[in-house]
Parts: sequence; structure tokens; C-alpha cells
Amino acid sequence: MRFYQRLQNISELKKEYFFFLVLAFAGLLVFAPSLQIPFISDEVAFIKRNTVSDLMQLPNLFEKKDYDEFYYRPLGNFVSGILTFLAGDEAFFYRFFNVLLHIANTFIFFQFAKVIFQKIGNQSFAYAAALLFLVFPGNDYALLWHTALFDRVLFGLYFLGILSFLKNFRVTIPSLIFFILAMLSKEAAFSFPFVIFTLDYLLNEKEHSLKSAGKKSGVYFLFLAGFLLLRILLFNNNVFTALDAHSSADIFTIIKNYFFFSGFLLFPFSPRGVQQVVFAYRTVSLIVGGFGLVAFLFLSYKKRTDKLFWLILLFIILTILPASRLFMRWYLYLPSAGFVLLICYLVFTSFNKKKNAALVSLLLILSIYTFSLVQKETEWSVISKKSVVALEALQTGLTTNQYSSLTFLTIPAKVRDVPVYQLQFESLAQYYLKSKIQIEVLSKSYLSDWNEIIGMSADKSGNIILQQNKDNYFLLFDNKKNLNFNLKTGKQLSFKIKPDKAILYVFFSQGKFHKIIGQL
Repeated sequence: MRFYQRLQNISELKKEYFFFLVLAFAGLLVFAPSLQIPFISDEVAFIKRNTVSDLMQLPNLFEKKDYDEFYYRPLGNFVSGILTFLAGDEAFFYRFFNVLLHIANTFIFFQFAKVIFQKIGNQSFAYAAALLFLVFPGNDYALLWHTALFDRVLFGLYFLGILSFLKNFRVTIPSLIFFILAMLSKEAAFSFPFVIFTLDYLLNEKEHSLKSAGKKSGVYFLFLAGFLLLRILLFNNNVFTALDAHSSADIFTIIKNYFFFSGFLLFPFSPRGVQQVVFAYRTVSLIVGGFGLVAFLFLSYKKRTDKLFWLILLFIILTILPASRLFMRWYLYLPSAGFVLLICYLVFTSFNKKKNAALVSLLLILSIYTFSLVQKETEWSVISKKSVVALEALQTGLTTNQYSSLTFLTIPAKVRDVPVYQLQFESLAQYYLKSKIQIEVLSKSYLSDWNEIIGMSADKSGNIILQQNKDNYFLLFDNKKNLNFNLKTGKQLSFKIKPDKAILYVFFSQGKFHKIIGQL
């Protein structure tokens, strides 16, 4: 009791300093396993793209230099350029920077949560929400994958802009600057004016009107329109990206993705495991999901006059909106902040007169989240290290220097949800092979285990057949060679290779790359 009373007497500023130290210590401790993850997927390509020989070249990164030449996220490239200039090609420093940036984002989010929960006179909600956000396991891609730097840079700027507005519920120069910088980070910032409207209408007690909220948010909408116009005219960009799966989606796809995003927020522990359970027990899952939907609708009805409930819920919905065209897990870094706010608010209001019960509930959730996150980090570390060993073994075991190019018949894009070779494999392979040899990939697959067998056989006519086990599948990509693909079943891929002695053909199976032996 005396300790609690002393804590009450400590000034708010000292409490914040102390809590920042708690976040820093907890963050470094929890994310320690991630510091051992080597480069995977498109991280090498991302770093190479943003490499500068001196700091004077950094402004060049504001040019259109992204993969498909339609993304325009220069601020993330700029930050990456600074980091690359300082850290070189040491993966540890990139992982360490990921942790530091996430800790900083968590503290900024804590300031936002304090403002939100100040309206009900209980800022202890903010401490709980910050801790839950720090270890939210659904953000593993956004935090462990260096290429998701765009999301982490966006997050801090987004909330700094909101905090600047919330000081007096007025449009401020700093708020506009942070909004512009957020838009230069990622398209998720397009939700900012909608969130400002919602905050002003539901949180501003002095000017609670649609007209007032419309006028203030209208300034941000004008800046958004101007930004999009300049982006289209100067960079020939579309609103989001190229006219492909990343930007074109109908209303049914958007609704489906909202369900996916909602499900992943609720069950962020093992998405592949949850997916397998749902597919294995479709009827039971449908019934449980139906009951869950009814329960949520009933809760929403009971909370129909609760402004704070609807404010938090709308924050989640609005921040998902720019990403709703395509389901990608790292898109949830920003919406997950709203989700942990909702958890804390519902727990504390449900146990309004039972503070111990609320505390135990939140500690239980925090423990589950932390355990799941550490487990994911460990899995990323183990599997990614094996992916490096496999590539380095390829260099020594297959004498790659004797060939002009390498053709990979199949590689694992993901292993247990870890994106080891998912994107830009050519740059990654060249990095670990320490060679500029030309590399081509014909197909990729998702594996549930690193040592899973992908069978391969060849008939007399030279047809190569790759076969997978269990419920995995192949992803086919365009190629420049004279290959005839024939997808016989969902688990078999057949193609014929035009013989070329200057090319080394390999395929992946049982955790290793294997050379095709014999004349094809």
C-alpha cells in the first residue's frame, strides 16, 4: 500500500521517464532473439537499392526507385539510406534499429493512449495498452522484417501528427508537417484525415458537431488531394500502386480482407495453425464465427452511446481501409494500436469494480502475447539461419563458379510462415554466394517444415516433375527460357528444360539444394 501511495505522489513527468525506461528494458529483453536473424527475403535488395556512398546522395532517394516503379515511399528509403550508410551489411545493426524504432513508436503511442483515456479519468489504461502493443505477436513481420521499415517510420509520424492536433483540437503546422511526412512514408497515411474527423467529432466536447469536425479535417483532405495530384502528375503514380493485385480490388475482396484482418487481430499467435483448424473443421468454425459475430453486434448495441468505444473501433476500421485492397500482415502495424486500446478499454470497463480481476486478465493476455512473440522470433532465427546455411553450402558443394548462370527449379518462399526466400531471391542468393552469377527462379513453394521433401523425377523425354507433400503448393513465375509448364495437379509441376551446359539446374528438398545429375 505504501509503495502504491508513493507511486501516486510521483510527478507525471517522472512517471513517464520511468515508464520509458521500462519499455526500453522490456523491448530489448523481449526482442533479443530477433537480433540473431540474418538477412532473408528482399532485405539485401532493399539495402542495395538505398545504398549511398556519401550523405550528400541521400536526397536522390526521394526519386521514384521502388520495385515496380509505382510505389512512392521516399521517406522510408531515406531512413534506410542513412542506416545503410552507417551499418553497411551487418544484419545485427538493422535488427537492433528495428527494436529501437519500435520502442520509440510504442512510447509515442502511449502518449496518444493517455489523451484518449484521460476523457474517462483513468490513464492506467494507457500503460497497459502500450505494453500490449510492444509485444503484440501479430506484428512479427512489421518488426522483424527490415523491409517493413515503411510501416515503422509511418507509425511514429502518424501519431505525432494526431497528438499535435489533439493538444487544442486545432489544425497546426506541426500536425500538417507530420501528415505530409507520413504520406511520404506509406499509403496507410491516407486514413489520417478520416481519423482526425472522428477524433474531433467524438472526443472534442467543446465543439461536438459534424460541421466543426468537417472544417478541421477538410484541411487535411485538401493536403491529401494535393499530394495525390502531385504524385500522379510528377511521378505517373496511381493512387496506391500499379494496376495489379496491389491496387485493384472490388467491394467483395475488401469485405473478405476485413474479415481476414479482424481474424488476425483476434488470433495473432499462429495464423497458419488457425487457418488449418478452420479448414479442417469448417462447420464448427462457421458456427463459432457466427456466435462471435452475434456477440460483437450485441456488444456494439449495448455500447451504442459509448463514444470512446466507437472512437477506438472506428480508428481500427479507418486505418485498415487504405490496406483493405490486399491482405498483408505487416499492414496491421498501425491498426493493431487501436486493437490493443480496445482490449484494454473493454477489460477495464467490464471489471469496473473488480480492479484485481482486470489486472489479472491483462497480465494473462500480456503473458500470452509475450510468449507467442518470443516463440515467433526464435522460429525466425532458427529457420533463417538454416536458409543461409543452405545457400552457403550451394557455393561450396556445387562449384557454382563453373557455370554462367544458376536456374532454381523450386525454392521455399516461406517455411513455417518465415519469408526466407519470398522476394528478390536473386539478390539474396548473390549476397550469400558472394558471386555476380546470373540467377533465375522458376517456381516457389510454401513449406510447413524446413526438412519437408519435394520430390523430383525426370522421364525419358526430359520432362522434370516436382512434387510436394501435404497441403503445400507452387507459385509460378515468368521466365526467359524455353520451358513448357504443365501443372498436372495442385501438388505436381511438370516442365521441360532446354539443355544448356552453361547453366546449373538445382532444386530444393529436405533442407538442401540439389544439383540435377545427368543429361536432360
